[in-house]
Amino acid sequence: MITFELNQVILRGGQRISLDLIDGVVRLVAKTVKKTKTYHVSIAFVSDAQMRRANKEYRGNDKVTDVLSFSLGPDSGELLFSYTQAKKQAKAMNHPVKQEFCFLLVHGLLHLFGYDHERRNDAKKMFSLQSDLLIKLRINPTMTYDKPLSTQKKF
Repeated sequence: MITFELNQVILRGGQRISLDLIDGVVRLVAKTVKKTKTYHVSIAFVSDAQMRRANKEYRGNDKVTDVLSFSLGPDSGELLFSYTQAKKQAKAMNHPVKQEFCFLLVHGLLHLFGYDHERRNDAKKMFSLQSDLLIKLRINPTMTYDKPLSTQKKF
């Protein structure tokens, strides 16, 4: 079972993500990875400046990224999201920001639960599981950001 808290103070009106949407994604991931012990996730939207600083400090990358995952121990973790980065990516993918957020939430949660994509075998395992989860959420897992929008599939 996964519990979560959400901080989306910096988001306005229609940018806000519903608790029900997050709860549905979190429950699906927990069930799929067989998370039976309680695990708490702190989810926060941060400014691009905050995301860039965190990415530089913890990963050595001096740039804004879409999501960062931090394990805080065996029973808790934190996910940071950049709404503006997710919005850019959603536009490039020609789908809603909330769909992009679900993709990023799945990806971030898998990192918290020990999945990684640095090595080829690990990437195969993580991306296969991620694809299965996205399909269950009715999100096309095969779209990539490097294709021109005119060749991307719509669903």
